[in-house]
Amino acid sequence: MGSESQDHQGPHCGSGGLSTAPVEHQIIVPILHPSILLLTKLLPWKEDQAIQVARHMRARTDLTDIRTILQWLVDKKARIDFSGLPGIPKGKLMRLLGRLYRAEQRARPYLSLTLSADEMCDALTADETK
Repeated sequence: MGSESQDHQGPHCGSGGLSTAPVEHQIIVPILHPSILLLTKLLPWKEDQAIQVARHMRARTDLTDIRTILQWLVDKKARIDFSGLPGIPKGKLMRLLGRLYRAEQRARPYLSLTLSADEMCDALTADETK
């Protein structure tokens, strides 16, 4: 007999009409917004600066990341979000931003656009000895 006499039950044969396609599982991966991500880059950058020769390349990579994130924030007209990183005191972050401002001339215009005037003042007057 030809194939026309065979029963054709379609793609769900034997599945009770339910799809037998593999199920994809959702994985939730927390991603920091760039306005917070920038702050997480400051501590490694500062530490890398302290050990100049041994970590020069890593400091350059962190600095490149910082500049890229600052540029993104400026392009999006966004501000640095201190509330998004509650584990580090804002004063410490201000000292790091002040250090970044003094050390990296190319970061200055971006910092002035991503910090409020008061935050910029706090960053520039923060005591680095604390």
